This record gives sequence, C-alpha cells and structure tokens, in this order.
Amino acid sequence: MACAGSEPMAPPIAIIAPAHNEEGSIRVAVRNLLQPDYPELEVIVVNDGSEDRTLEEMREEFRLRVVRAVYISQVKSALARGLYRSDVDVKLLVIDKEAGGSKADAVNADLNAANSPYVCVVDADSVLERDALLRIMVLILETLNASSPWAGSSACLIGREAWAQGNMLTIISLGVLSREFFLQFLIFGYAFATVISVGSVLQEEITYKRYNNWQDVVRLVSYCFFEHFPYRQMHMVWRLQGLWQYSRGDFAWKPLKRKGIQSVQAP
Repeated sequence: MACAGSEPMAPPIAIIAPAHNEEGSIRVAVRNLLQPDYPELEVIVVNDGSEDRTLEEMREEFRLRVVRAVYISQVKSALARGLYRSDVDVKLLVIDKEAGGSKADAVNADLNAANSPYVCVVDADSVLERDALLRIMVLILETLNASSPWAGSSACLIGREAWAQGNMLTIISLGVLSREFFLQFLIFGYAFATVISVGSVLQEEITYKRYNNWQDVVRLVSYCFFEHFPYRQMHMVWRLQGLWQYSRGDFAWKPLKRKGIQSVQAP
C-alpha cells in the first residue's frame, strides 16, 4: 500500500460530500476528509441550501475565497450560487447551491465539479481512516490489471469446481422440510454467521490494531450477536420502506437532531 500511495501514476480521486444543516460537525468532518494519504486527491463539499451556519463554519475554518471557474451542469442539479477554494488546503473546493430538496441533487452538483476519474461519495459527517483510499484503489488497480478470462465467473461455478475436487456434486432439490430440520438450519446459520462476524472483528484488531481500547473491541463483538438477528431483518424492512417512499416521490432531506462532532482522530 505504501507503494500505491507513492506511485505518481495513481489515478486521481475526488471525495464528494453533500452537506445540509451540518454546522455542528462540518469543521471536524471536512478536516478529516482532507487527511487521507493519497497523492492525487480533491475534496468537494456542497452546501445544499443549508438553513444554518454550515457555509459560514467552513468559510471561517478553511478561509474560503470565491473563485471563477468553469462549472458545467452535465448532470441535472439545482442552481449553484458560488464556488469557493480554501486558502488553507488547495484540495478543498466548496460549492454553495440552492436547495435541491434531496441528497441526490447535491451529489449531482458535486459530480459536475469533479475532475477526477474516480469519485468517493461520503456523508458530510463521515470519518475516513488515513489509508482508506489506498486500500480501495489497490483492489481496483488489481482488478483492472487482471487478465484472467474467468475473473467474472459465478460463485455457483466456483462452488461446483470445489466440490468436484472430492468427486462430489451440489444438488438443489425441492421437497417438504420438517419443522425440526428447518429450526436446526436457522440455528446453525445464525451461529455460523455470528462466528464469522466475531472472527472478522478479532482478526482485524489483531492485524491492524484499529481500536483505542479493549472496551471498544468487546462492544463491537457484542454487536456481532445482533447483526444477523434481528438487525438484518430490520434493515430489510427499512430498505422496503425507503423504496416505498422513493416510489411515491418522497426523497427530500429530512430534519435530523444532530449532536455534532467535537473532535475525531482517524486510525
């Protein structure tokens, strides 16, 4: 990863962050977005018609100045009122625009200003690890350089090949399941998935030392027991609710009670 970060041919990336009424956290959040270790990086924050001091907070923190630049609305979005460049960090570009009514409209405005071939869309209160972009781009570059014609093989084909090594074959059949077998299947599936989740958390901590203290690790491990039940089922319900709202044309920003971010230190 260090090689990828120092490579002059690493493809540029634009972090784009739509912001709406984020005065309590925008200073710390934008500072964090400017910190990732990556050679070619631009950070574009759009103030989507905020009714609070979101723009003023950024102007004071990053010494924004109005710039004259070519802004072409290739993707439809609400009218942009001004573009600002930071005198503190030239990587930062801020767009002030009229309220488009949705996060998608704000993202479109960001895309219109981006000059990089790759974009990373995050929330305005996101916290990124310093090597997050490097890890993402290493995988992308490896995929682009892959020449194997089997790179897109399905999981089903790979599974059959694996079973074939033992002269076995997966068979999918329909039939009547007993209640006892179905209950055992659910319990085994939950236990197996939970073990994988707990193992992933512990392996990450052993390998990368991401967490500040052992209490955070214990807390995250405890959440693993609720991930596959009931969280995933609740998540499916929320997704269906979101699709229903979207089908009715209800995709506007919703008012949220925000606590803000006082300080953050990404690993």
